[in-house]
Amino acid sequence: MIDFKKIKLVVWDLDDTFWEGTLSEGDVQSVERNLELVKMLSDQGIINAVCSKNDKEPAEARLNEMGVGEYFVFNSIDWTPKGPRIHAMLQEMGLRATNVLFLDDNPVNLGEALHFEPQLMTGGPKEISLLNEWTKAQPASDMEHKRLQQYRVLEQKQTSKKKFANNEDFLFISHTCVTIRKDCLENIDRIHELILRTNQLNYTKLRSTKEELQKVLESNDYDCGYVEVRDDFGDYGTVGFYALRKGDRTFEHFLFSCRTIGQGVEQWVYATLGYPNLKVVGEVVNPVTDAPAPAWINQEKKVGKNDSRGISEGGRILVKGPCDLENALHYLQADDRIDKEFTYVKPGTNETYFAHNHSAHILDLLLSPTQKKEMQDDCAFVDGEMLEGKFFSGQYEWIVLSTFLESDFGVYHKRSNPKLRVVIGGWEKPLHDAQFRFWYQTRNPEQPYYFLTDEQIDCFVKHYEFEGHTTPQGYLSFLDTVLPLLPEKTKLCLILGATKYHEDEVKVRLHRELNEAIKSYSASHPRVRYVELDACVMGRGDYTNQINHFRREVYYRMSQEIVKVLSGEGVVGLKNAAKVFAWLDGFAWWVSRHMKEGGWIKTALRRAYRKAKGMK
Repeated sequence: MIDFKKIKLVVWDLDDTFWEGTLSEGDVQSVERNLELVKMLSDQGIINAVCSKNDKEPAEARLNEMGVGEYFVFNSIDWTPKGPRIHAMLQEMGLRATNVLFLDDNPVNLGEALHFEPQLMTGGPKEISLLNEWTKAQPASDMEHKRLQQYRVLEQKQTSKKKFANNEDFLFISHTCVTIRKDCLENIDRIHELILRTNQLNYTKLRSTKEELQKVLESNDYDCGYVEVRDDFGDYGTVGFYALRKGDRTFEHFLFSCRTIGQGVEQWVYATLGYPNLKVVGEVVNPVTDAPAPAWINQEKKVGKNDSRGISEGGRILVKGPCDLENALHYLQADDRIDKEFTYVKPGTNETYFAHNHSAHILDLLLSPTQKKEMQDDCAFVDGEMLEGKFFSGQYEWIVLSTFLESDFGVYHKRSNPKLRVVIGGWEKPLHDAQFRFWYQTRNPEQPYYFLTDEQIDCFVKHYEFEGHTTPQGYLSFLDTVLPLLPEKTKLCLILGATKYHEDEVKVRLHRELNEAIKSYSASHPRVRYVELDACVMGRGDYTNQINHFRREVYYRMSQEIVKVLSGEGVVGLKNAAKVFAWLDGFAWWVSRHMKEGGWIKTALRRAYRKAKGMK
């Protein structure tokens, strides 16, 4: 017999359960009753997930077509056995099997799930009908779907967490903020809900009635507080409560929502309150100890010249990319809100570094110090400065990021740890191919940036495997990873490569495919905007020596397009320099190229140009 009152999560099979038919064998028909049931469950704060044997993309696409894709989180859709997948799903969501109902038409799948989670509630078509009847009789308590959104945030965190070698590194970059508030009577309904619903992190297991709770909150004999948590992924709201008897400093209540499992919130509160007496009743997932409060909670953020505080008009802006963005920034008036990360030359050498602005190396910023050292040991062309940057500093309202490098550079991953990825050289000249080895060992006009020895190349090839260039799917995966790690205030302005008036068919195709993927992604992700270089290129004469290099006026037009995007989204006072500067720059370039060195006309024109631009 299913206890519907205990359900916090419903896990759905798809074929012949949620819909009629088998997706892999043809089209399927929606079941109107189930579509409405999923919505009603969400209105009551009950979460829905999918565990299905199917191909993930077409299955989720079909759910979206039915208008219910947004109601599901933590979907597990592949062809592997369901028992282990449901077990892993509950671990990631922090839920107990006793609060989960698994619906499937196949008794074998239900039996397998019970083998891995014996306390799981299970059912088929009959139980769906009973659940539907029970749900209709219940009042809607979460019409804003706050609980669904909280689990969506948790899903994003779990996805991002998998990029890290250990949980502690991930927790430090998440910037968890915990606040203890004392106005408990004003939030008695939420606190009472926590008392009744929490199990895994309920240390005293005392189930007070609302009247009993009110007496405690009104008494001077108790120190009470509720706990709020937020981090760079989102705001979790009220997730904890304690009632501490002042006389013997013993907890009567000490409990936390399962949504914060693994973040150390309960240990931080326990340590912050001075390690009061706590008699633990039953089992809890995370015991508290006399250890210090976790250092990653409420960690102090470094404040320096680039801190965003004190900025009156708009937030700070990070402009990150190769020479295209550097040239465009030339036409923006000086603004102390703008930080820059461009191509650089290592002091004392002729070594030029582009790769730190590639998506692979942006993710490398998240690596642990040990992993960064490991990468430098294997890759002679990786400079320590490449592995440091401000992208994840959390201080920017906008990050302007070029995508040009994605279609140019070759991407490699470490054989023993695919999360360690680097880029070097053109993807069409893989370093693993012996015929291109000389290209990385001899400085020449086409490739002046590397001068690797045989020993350095052998070391790299031994440890790293060639992937190719960034695919559109790979770049969207990059966006899916970084957006949850950035504050909600931070938006991306992506510079899309040019596709018009150029004869390099391969690069044009790669730019076009990536551009279309980003534009489609932007349509459903309001924090992502873009600037199209095609709007800035007027003809073949606007290019110089390759598809990513342009005449000066193109960079001026690019700066105008950037200003349009940022100014249209709340950045005040960001203005272009006068258009005549672009003409002067272009004229100076023509003079430099077409007039002989030392000629008096050239010298006079240079002086006039520099005077017009206010240069010494």
